[in-house]
This record gives sequence, structure tokens and C-alpha cells, in this order.
Amino acid sequence: MLGDSEVLSIRHLRKALTVTSNFMNPLITSDRLRIYRSYHGDIDGILRNNNNQELKLFGAEIDVIWSMIDNKVQDLEIIKKGLVSKEYESRTLTQLREICDREALELLLTES
Repeated sequence: MLGDSEVLSIRHLRKALTVTSNFMNPLITSDRLRIYRSYHGDIDGILRNNNNQELKLFGAEIDVIWSMIDNKVQDLEIIKKGLVSKEYESRTLTQLREICDREALELLLTES
């Protein structure tokens, strides 16, 4: 169960991420995030499975994109736990707005 400070932090994150984002060419899309989660963040799992349709969504930069998703999921976890400074939180939210599509942002906030 979440404590009061964690609930407030989650509300703050949701509000902050409703700001206009750069969705021209997002690196983290809802489809990529769903695939990432279906493998529980295990890049070896997707590579072993060798599903061409899934691999095509990531392209040649799968390791870079996968790592970026991994890092941002971890960032959100420590933000929600209140373990970072306001500057770190602000910088992370700005980065998320720049690299995620709108649906991926919502998924990261609601399902992290």
C-alpha cells in the first residue's frame, strides 16, 4: 500500500506529464513499452523468442531503446518512492516528454 507522500508524488507526476510533449518521433512508444513489459524487461527474452514483428518495432537500435525504457522505468520507481531531488524529478519528466508518445507516458504512470 502506498503512503501519503507516494500518492502525492504519483498525482504530481500525472499532472506534470499532461504538459505538451514532442511526439514527432518518439523512442518509447506504447507498442514498444507493452512488448518490454511482456518480457518483464528481459531483453534476452525478446531476442530468444525471435518474433520478427516485435523485433521490427524496435529496429536495429533495440539495445539502445530497450535500455532507455529500462532506465526510465527505474527513474519513475525512485521518483515515486521520493528518493530523488526535485531537480532530478523535473529533468526526468522533461526527458520522458521528449522521448515518449502520449500513450506510453500514460502507461508508464499508471502501470509502473
